[in-house]
Amino acid sequence: MIQLLRCAGISLLFLWAVETVWAVRPTVDFYVSTQGDDRNPGTEQQPFASLERARDAIRSLKQMSGLPRGGVRVILSPGTYRCERTFRLEAEDSGNEKCPILYTGRDKDSVRLLGGHRLTDWQPVRDPAVRERLDPQIRDSVYECDLFQAGITDLGAVATAQTDTRRADLLCNGRYMSLARYPDAGEWIRIADVPMNGPRKYFYDGITHYGRFAYDGDRPSRWKDHSDIWMQGYWVHDWRDGIHHVARIDTLKHEIYPEPPYHVYGYRKGQRYFFLNVLEELTVPGEWYLDRQHGKLYFYPPCPIEQAEIVFPELSVPMIRMDSTEYVAIEGITLEASRHGGIVIRGGHHNEVRGCEILNMAHLGVDIEGGTDHGVQSCDLHNLAQGAVKVTGGDRKTLTPCRHFIDNTEIHHNGQIFQTQTPAIEMNGVGIRVSHLFLHDTPHTGIFYYGNDHVFEYCEFTRIAQQTGDVGCIYTMADWTFQGNVVRYNYFHDIHSPGHLGCFAVYPDLPNGGMHVYGNIFYNIDWVFHTNSGRGMLIENNLMLETNGISYKIWPFKQIFFPNGAWRIVEHMEEVNYDQPPYVTRYPLLKQLHQDMQQSDSTVRVMERQLCKDNLIRNNIATGGIFLRFIGEVDLDQVVVQENLIASKTPYTHSPINTYDDFDSYTDNDPEVISRLDAQHNLRMDGDPGLVDPQHGDFRFRPGSPVSKFSFQPIPVEKIGLQPDRYRKNPRHAPLVTRF
Repeated sequence: MIQLLRCAGISLLFLWAVETVWAVRPTVDFYVSTQGDDRNPGTEQQPFASLERARDAIRSLKQMSGLPRGGVRVILSPGTYRCERTFRLEAEDSGNEKCPILYTGRDKDSVRLLGGHRLTDWQPVRDPAVRERLDPQIRDSVYECDLFQAGITDLGAVATAQTDTRRADLLCNGRYMSLARYPDAGEWIRIADVPMNGPRKYFYDGITHYGRFAYDGDRPSRWKDHSDIWMQGYWVHDWRDGIHHVARIDTLKHEIYPEPPYHVYGYRKGQRYFFLNVLEELTVPGEWYLDRQHGKLYFYPPCPIEQAEIVFPELSVPMIRMDSTEYVAIEGITLEASRHGGIVIRGGHHNEVRGCEILNMAHLGVDIEGGTDHGVQSCDLHNLAQGAVKVTGGDRKTLTPCRHFIDNTEIHHNGQIFQTQTPAIEMNGVGIRVSHLFLHDTPHTGIFYYGNDHVFEYCEFTRIAQQTGDVGCIYTMADWTFQGNVVRYNYFHDIHSPGHLGCFAVYPDLPNGGMHVYGNIFYNIDWVFHTNSGRGMLIENNLMLETNGISYKIWPFKQIFFPNGAWRIVEHMEEVNYDQPPYVTRYPLLKQLHQDMQQSDSTVRVMERQLCKDNLIRNNIATGGIFLRFIGEVDLDQVVVQENLIASKTPYTHSPINTYDDFDSYTDNDPEVISRLDAQHNLRMDGDPGLVDPQHGDFRFRPGSPVSKFSFQPIPVEKIGLQPDRYRKNPRHAPLVTRF
């Protein structure tokens, strides 16, 4: 039975303090059950039917006698609760340090908030006209459901914007199903040509097109109805996809006319895309097609239909929202199936989401904005249409930290619908900590951060950027004042991007600086690190194994370094008074930047702003391909390289003409450069530097290894990744030998 839940309407000391706040056992319990009644007193024997009734009971308790020491607990009995609207908590619903409020599932993994309609009335397809359009080999395996008869009136849309709450999806056994597509999943078509004649439809930043592009082959000629066909593709860049409705297909000229608004970067010959919502292409288990005119949904289930739980999401608002609350926790609950998101926290302090599973959200799983000391603890977020967690807080002008955190949490298979510009984690502000994260199987960026004094520690990253290119596991961009950020004791492994330039584990892009990358393990990935005109990067005591290493590039477009340039980097610096306290005292390298910015705006002096100054690479162990790559006017005065063990095949490579692609201009093992590397006490060698068994997670060094000549500090591998706690008994992570 589904109860209709009317949701109406960085240090160890810090961690200990958080634990003790919530360690006091609540002294008052209220119960909620799918079999309950809101006229009941809310006891275990006579539970409430809704969270709102329990919330109101707490309000009454506070008014009558105040909160009891130890606080109050609302316990949800096992079951699936249908969520039709947002469950709201406001300032009056707060606890305090000695009397916190807890909303919790009675047994872990047994309480579920569902924001969609379970579809059960499935019939084989009988309509001859529909059967005629289906592939004869599978037409008897396709089922139909009448959504109108099921009581669903809002059929949604194929949303093109990430903020759209009309998104229509189909879920089967907790996974997103794909709209019937051509070609099938994992395959792509390529733009055959972009005709450059006729009335000009689009011009942006030097990009022109004429509202159409050409395709090869005759596949669209097979499709009877073109009225509700869509396309998704990487139309120009491998880091920006887009979804379009098809306005028209000219099957004689083999031309496709996307419906405006057009893609922001236009269209380029050779780029990849696929078609969506084509009934004739419903050929693979797990695909579906929606006839909006008649309210009919056609589905080719990936398992026997009687073994499938099939859900059509309907909820278009967050499931839970906390505004200005204090000391409230949501614990041990599964939130599933929504056209919007899971939990929103605005303002307040010391609110936590703990031990929850959040999946099948069209928007964010957890969205935290403002306040202090909020956290996501030991949660699992997966199978999400776009991002998983967004955290914002702190004051960038005063560098006041928010102390928000994401700890011991697993995130995977996000970006299932919107594949780019939707990082698994987005962070903005001052003083946010991400620790013991296990992040894997994501199509684009892992973590996109803005701001200062963030810490990324003891995390594991693998299979990042699986659909894209020119992307980072940890990424930021376009602001030199993003200082004080630390990436330490993380494990990046088995990361290979299919797109142009690949994936960089740490990627402070398009002027950035002041980052410390320390004590990490990088194994079998595309690249360890890349920056464009980055300053003040300290990269030390890392293992960089079977990978390309560190890359510096001068960003060649001088206009961005002027006021009113793209990304407004000059204005961003002035907004926080980068040349005054607290910035200039907390981050001394900004003094040099201030001097450079005071120079004349002539071409020669602007070049000082572009240079990769004050960078240090020290005490790292490297094997694999390229250890050090310079692109453009970068040299060993700007990037000091000292006391590294370099067993990479190519210690150094350089493209002085500032391009990634002109490999003929690269110079391997330049004698002058090698001499300078040797003078800085770097040890170059061929072959194995003495590792025990890195392929199987043993990154220890054998006795007598050349590493003994360096002051390389042990990496605490036993602390990396998910850890057992009260919410996670048997954490999953890659095997690592715990004795370094």
